[in-house]
Amino acid sequence: MKKLLCLVLFGLMAGFNFSGPAQAQENAPDGAARTPVMVEGKSALPLRVLTRPMSSLYQAADEKSAVVQGNLPAFSNFFVYTRPVGEQAALGQGWYEVGLDDKGQTAGWLKADDVFEWKQTMCLAYTNPHDRSPVLMFDGSKPLENLIQQSAEERGARVQQLYDAIESKNIAADFPVLSVEPKLAVDWSKNFYLLPILDFKAVEIDNRPGRLLELAAVTAGGEKAREKSDIRTNAAFLDAATITPDQAVQQKGEDLAIDFVWVIDTTLSMGPYIERVTALIADASNRIAANPEINQRLKFGVWGYRDPVADIPAIEYDTKNFTPELQSISDFLATMGQVKDTQVDSVDFPEDMFSGVNDALYSTAWRPNSLRIMVLVGDAPGHEMGHDWNLSGKNAEALRVELSEKKVSMFAVQIRPNGARRYQRIAEDQFRVLAQNKGVEEAAYIDVTVAEPEGFSRAVELILNPSVALIQNALALTQAPAVTTAPAAAASATAAPQAAAPAQPMSGELAALLEDDMEEVATTDKEKEAMAVIENSLQAAMVDWLGSETEAQPPRDIVAWVMDKDLIDSSKSSLEVRLLINKRQLDSLRGLLAGVIEAGRRSSISGDDFFTSMKAASSIVVRDPDKLADAASIQESGLVPEFLDGLPYQSRLMAMNNELWNSLSSDEQDNFISALEANVKAYQSIHDEPERWIALNEGAEADEMVYPLPLELLP
Repeated sequence: MKKLLCLVLFGLMAGFNFSGPAQAQENAPDGAARTPVMVEGKSALPLRVLTRPMSSLYQAADEKSAVVQGNLPAFSNFFVYTRPVGEQAALGQGWYEVGLDDKGQTAGWLKADDVFEWKQTMCLAYTNPHDRSPVLMFDGSKPLENLIQQSAEERGARVQQLYDAIESKNIAADFPVLSVEPKLAVDWSKNFYLLPILDFKAVEIDNRPGRLLELAAVTAGGEKAREKSDIRTNAAFLDAATITPDQAVQQKGEDLAIDFVWVIDTTLSMGPYIERVTALIADASNRIAANPEINQRLKFGVWGYRDPVADIPAIEYDTKNFTPELQSISDFLATMGQVKDTQVDSVDFPEDMFSGVNDALYSTAWRPNSLRIMVLVGDAPGHEMGHDWNLSGKNAEALRVELSEKKVSMFAVQIRPNGARRYQRIAEDQFRVLAQNKGVEEAAYIDVTVAEPEGFSRAVELILNPSVALIQNALALTQAPAVTTAPAAAASATAAPQAAAPAQPMSGELAALLEDDMEEVATTDKEKEAMAVIENSLQAAMVDWLGSETEAQPPRDIVAWVMDKDLIDSSKSSLEVRLLINKRQLDSLRGLLAGVIEAGRRSSISGDDFFTSMKAASSIVVRDPDKLADAASIQESGLVPEFLDGLPYQSRLMAMNNELWNSLSSDEQDNFISALEANVKAYQSIHDEPERWIALNEGAEADEMVYPLPLELLP
């Protein structure tokens, strides 16, 4: 089910070429209903435009005509009834006649300069900026192409010179970089932005495939949103973009609060480990409670998970929240005394771990604006998708995406029992996926054997202690002299790439303090490696939190060329692909998957071929039965919603046909269907959380609000 990202991105860019063939909607005869312009190659997918900030809707295609509505909200979307053609279209000039819907009623005219076409709803977003270089946005493709053609060593030196000039604010009028990504993460929910792709070039960088992208950077935010973030002329944006995490900590460190939630397997074998967690909490309680500044900022919660009580009544619960409200350390210590392992055998080895993680993620009383940490502790894997005792219906991959979307960092501790090696391998795979936090290459995963009780205690210390230290050191920095960014010395033209790398976020004073605090905790090489990953995950989470708290501003109102990889370390991606989807589209996607799931289950039972089962599926509405009968795959069946059918990405779902379905074993068919069920569950979670949805139009109906769906959640 994995998407081929390079192919995705390659095809995606072609779909955003603004200079493609122009279309125009001629005036319909008197009395005839007008129809909107369709996206090229589509029969039922109307072309829409999104407005830039401070746009006006005119009565006619003339700035001297009456203004129907001025200062339209940014990202207001309109259906297109007339589109610029010829030279005007190629130059991005002219006018669009638009309507509020596709029913034939026009509302007025918009200048081409005030809109961008919304041909596909795929867009780009910045990845977590921790441990990579900020994205440089070039004024033209040529300087970027020249950099790509250089050796890694030469490119590293030249790119460092560009970063040095930006840091020192020593920028000439002909500086090739138009703008730059801020060093702090941009919170999409607070500063919504779009990065639609206008053009692309496929390249190779350090023997890796990459893409040079021409994109538009568009944001909301009133007048400032049309204030170009050109760092050659906009000093205020340059100052904001170069704020380091250490500087941001000095501004916001006093507001730092950490919610620390345990998710613990409480079945029969876990008693000794629950006791050790409790003992470690007791050890830490005096130190934390004695410092009111830390005590009020650090809150704890705990969930237990077992197996469904409906099937094993004596097991008491499937999941249980012991902390309906998060608690201070002293209250939490008393609560941990109530967390006990069951004395009832849970029948099989796996537990309902995925429901434990899912319920903790969505039902914990997280504090607003807190930095959120979840610690998973268990000795068994979770029941796989499709198992009756996996009440969440989700898998590790879906939950990993949801953890990232909810800005929760996961640390996982696997206890390896004697024997059960097959289950140990499954558990390790699941725990590692869940602990693969954004902005960090290695999973925040630690394993210990039952023969290492002290190793388990130290593993928990490696997680708990740096979280406490993060608050201590953040508070210490707020009392320290202001951190300043000194002008960097120009890099030597012969400097090695690693020497040329710019200072990364969280590589300064706060990171050094964290490392100092942990030197005495980690003793073995394994512990030191685990400590490094945990610290790195905390630093990535801190960069994300600081960006949200300081409301880091993305580049705006510019068109520029960028590289989708870090120009110094090309193994790191700087941009990710998302699908901007509204609730109606999400519902139609859920409907498609429900039909495929039903058809798959029906086919497995009846022995009918896959497409015969698709026709019989009650949740499928067949618009064109003949097309379905002749289809070579689901993608050609006519069942796929057009907004999805037009997206250039690869998946097993789109390729599914009778031959492929019949080639799968019964287990493979079950896994395929179960993966789709996990996606449907994830869609339901997204659908039901109103705070995730963004209104592009003021007063937009709920089904027109949008959400930037991660590519990993496409089927």
